Amino acid sequence: ASLMLHEVADPARLLARVHDGLAPGGLLAVVEMDGPRRFLPDRLDPALGRPGLADRLDDAVTHGGTRGPSHPDWAPWLRDAGLLDVATRTFPIDPDPADPIAAAATLPYARAWLARVRDRSADRLDADDRAALDALLDDGGPHALARIPGLALRGTRTAYVGRRPR
Repeated sequence: ASLMLHEVADPARLLARVHDGLAPGGLLAVVEMDGPRRFLPDRLDPALGRPGLADRLDDAVTHGGTRGPSHPDWAPWLRDAGLLDVATRTFPIDPDPADPIAAAATLPYARAWLARVRDRSADRLDADDRAALDALLDDGGPHALARIPGLALRGTRTAYVGRRPR
């Protein structure tokens, strides 16, 4: 499972069912983004407003109706479901923005995420931040995401792995 367990209404029940469905000795891996997604560089053109836009977007998402980026520590949940040898590992996401493959994948993801933030968190952003998001999402404008140097996905993901007893 990847980036979805936090959306399940009753994770304990689901994990118990997954446990029962695993072959003896079978493995379950759960991966979650455990911190905010960051696309924007720390410094943006001053025409986009005051510094700290990325921090304010994170705050609007975390404290608003959009599911926040923080998820539970799933290790105890896997143990409670009867899985053994539960292990956790965190992986940084920090691709080289000069890598053409990373850059090509980042732009549509950044556009989709920021549009979602704009649509679902607008009431928690001030007028200047909404205008900055609009400018970033305007593909034909001078501040379009495609024109932002240093646009890259940064964050962390944590993997939780557990084994069904033999």
